[in-house]
Amino acid sequence: MNKQKSEFQSKNIFLKKTFWQKFKNFWKAIGRFIWRHKIITSILVLIFIIFFWITRIILGPFAFLADDLPSLVGFFGEKTYLVLLQNENELRPTGGFITSFAVIKVSFGGKEVVVYDSISVEPPTEIVTAPEPIEKIFSQDEKYRGWVFHDSGFSPDFVENAKQAELFLRNDPRFFGTEFDAIFAVDIHTIAQLIDLFGPFEIDGKVLNSENFFQTLQKNSKDFDLHNEEEWQNRKNFFGPLADQLVAKIFSTPSRWDNLFELLAQMGNEKHFLVFFHDKSLQKDFTEHGWTGALPEQDFFSINIANIGGRKADRFMKRNYWSSFYLDEDGNLTEQLTIRIAHEGTYNLQSDHYQAYLRILRPKGAKISASSGDFETAITKEDLENRTEFGHFFELEPGESKIFTYEFNLPHKINFDQQFDFIFVKQPGVLSEQYSLVFRGANDTSFDAYGCDNLRDTENVLTCDFALPIDRKISVFRRPDRFSPILQWAEFNDDTHLELRFSEKIAPSLASSVIRVIDLDKENRVNEQIKVENVEIKDLAVILTLSGITNQKGEYYQVIIPDLHDVSGNYSDRNPFKATVVR
Repeated sequence: MNKQKSEFQSKNIFLKKTFWQKFKNFWKAIGRFIWRHKIITSILVLIFIIFFWITRIILGPFAFLADDLPSLVGFFGEKTYLVLLQNENELRPTGGFITSFAVIKVSFGGKEVVVYDSISVEPPTEIVTAPEPIEKIFSQDEKYRGWVFHDSGFSPDFVENAKQAELFLRNDPRFFGTEFDAIFAVDIHTIAQLIDLFGPFEIDGKVLNSENFFQTLQKNSKDFDLHNEEEWQNRKNFFGPLADQLVAKIFSTPSRWDNLFELLAQMGNEKHFLVFFHDKSLQKDFTEHGWTGALPEQDFFSINIANIGGRKADRFMKRNYWSSFYLDEDGNLTEQLTIRIAHEGTYNLQSDHYQAYLRILRPKGAKISASSGDFETAITKEDLENRTEFGHFFELEPGESKIFTYEFNLPHKINFDQQFDFIFVKQPGVLSEQYSLVFRGANDTSFDAYGCDNLRDTENVLTCDFALPIDRKISVFRRPDRFSPILQWAEFNDDTHLELRFSEKIAPSLASSVIRVIDLDKENRVNEQIKVENVEIKDLAVILTLSGITNQKGEYYQVIIPDLHDVSGNYSDRNPFKATVVR
């Protein structure tokens, strides 16, 4: 037995030595070839380097994919991609209602593209309870089948929606066992831009361009015999021919590839094109570019609307957002948010009664202290891993507008001269959003801000306006009060109380100061011996309780205050401070 073991070990060692010897010999042969054919090798290396850099140049914003490109296009094995076509005119949290989808397979340069209607996806065998807003609107419909594929995109985070869509799709027998390497979402706006870049395309005798694409889509999906089963099943079939023509034109027109990648990068920045890769390294790269629709890990601000059963009316919606932030003496931050939504459409094929679920995403730990508006439901609150969500329903008729207001206590302190970043996250599918921010502080605190389109600084109030076609960071600095207190007015409240009102809060320590009030004897010639019995500091006011004063109408008095200063430590330019008061 030991002899057999020894022979086995000897044989194993021999095989290992043989393998390493062959490995070394192989590389020695490569080295000898390179040495003997220096010119050929140099040319090959040069060609490879040139090809590599040309590829990077063509990829442009996607140059980081140069090393992975052969694998992504199937040269090392077939790749399968899922493309979700979202209609942003029926707005959903990460772009829009899933109207169609395509399964694309690439292998060794070959390709296969098959387009499907989203409604055709088989629902799960057991009814899946949908998120509460979808249940509320659709559960009474006799055709309701629970939570299904075309409604899967209900999270504000596309990563979650991509996984959910994939999960629903695997319930359909056509896709059992299908493993998708990546999931892409594109909206109507993106498809329209691609048509303009690679078109024109002709479908059923109709020439498509960015101007008529949406109308053609809607006509094809609405203008048919509702009781004709064949017409119902084929109502969106023009997407198949369009996809075939578009993919063929892309592959056959390398001269426009640089424009293609520039366009996709722009659409990714504006969240009309979103990506989810199962490969963690690729997903990380796309997330760093902001193209995955993943919500930030750091604190952020966002407003998200889901059109549920409101037709395609989002093309007629106008939305404006105002936030007024206030910092108290300790740097605690509160926000008053105002949202105005106007339905500018009329009653027609696309525009009708609008019902939607509105979510306000704020830093985790935010609390709502007040609200007002025509809410259809009570405001809900949910604390999640990286945010707190507040949500409610609202409804609008064409030509109607509504205003909602909310007050939030935010879990932040903003210290003096430290940068605080407000990250505003745009909702995918929306062309742009209009924001107006106001920053106010106690005690004449002032602000600096960077990242605004329009900035106006007026003493302790700063206004910042901007559009939000892409995510934006507004950096704010809180500056200490630099102004000394200024007297606004002074008057007697009654025979024994004199009040002085200043432009900002006076330091409480002033209550122990030696303050004098002197009768100037300009009118009644009665020299009063006035004594200050008590000093009360109340916000902007200094209230003096006096004794020894008589009722002399029209008499002049002088108040003398040593070391007058505000709570920020700014002293009056006049020391001692003197003010004349007429009775």
